[in-house]
Amino acid sequence: MLEPNITTLLSLVIFILAFFAIYRLIIIPVTQSMQISEDETKEVRQKSSELLHEAERLERESSKIIEEEQNKAVMGYIMEINRATEQANKIINFANEEAVKKFSEKIKELEAEKKKIMEKIPSYADEIADEIVKKILGIMGEGAGK
Repeated sequence: MLEPNITTLLSLVIFILAFFAIYRLIIIPVTQSMQISEDETKEVRQKSSELLHEAERLERESSKIIEEEQNKAVMGYIMEINRATEQANKIINFANEEAVKKFSEKIKELEAEKKKIMEKIPSYADEIADEIVKKILGIMGEGAGK
C-alpha cells in the first residue's frame, strides 16, 4: 500500500523538526508567559484581597476611634454643662441669700417704724381724746350759756 520513500521520510523529518522548532520557539515561551501572567494575576488578586482585608480592619479601627473621640467630646460637653449649671446655681443661691438679707433688713426697718408709730398712738389717742373732751365741753358750755 504505502511504500515509504525518501521524500516521505524527508517530509516527516522536516515536519518533526519544524514541529520541535515551533514548539521550542513559540509554544513553550507563550505557555511560560501565560503561566507567569497567571501567577502574577494570582499574586495581584491575593495582594488585593489582603489589602481589602487590611482596609476593612483599618476602617473598623477608625470607626472605633471616631466613636471613642465622639464619646469623649460628648462627655466633655456634659462636664462643661454641669460645671456651668453648678456656677449658675451658686449665683442663684447667692442672689437668693442677698435678696433674703435685703428683705430681712426692710422688714426690720418696717418693724422699727411700726414700733415708733405704735409708741406714738397712745399720745395721739390722748391728744384726740383731749380734743374731743374740749369740743364736748365747749359744746356743753355754749349750750349752758343759752
